[in-house]
Amino acid sequence: MEKLGVIGFGWMGLCMAMNLITRCYKVPGFDFSQVAMYCHVKNGGDIAISAAKASADANFVIAMLPNGDAVKQAVVGPNGVAEKLPQDSLFIDMSTIHPLE
Repeated sequence: MEKLGVIGFGWMGLCMAMNLITRCYKVPGFDFSQVAMYCHVKNGGDIAISAAKASADANFVIAMLPNGDAVKQAVVGPNGVAEKLPQDSLFIDMSTIHPLE
């Protein structure tokens, strides 16, 4: 089974993660909000302490974040996805932001 990680548990991210969980995927995830991470756990998800940990050993990482600054922080900031994402993995940014952000 593919390994994946989810970054961001707003309206879209939480629903996406829940759909993956109901299809028997283990979904480690990270959000900058403790409340959002609590909601993910309540839905059956696993918590990662950072975006880097959520992406470690993942084949796919899906990000759904509220703005460009959050995407930059989650991807290339300290403990970001870029630190741990395996070379042959796919990062999918589904954030609702302007493409130039």
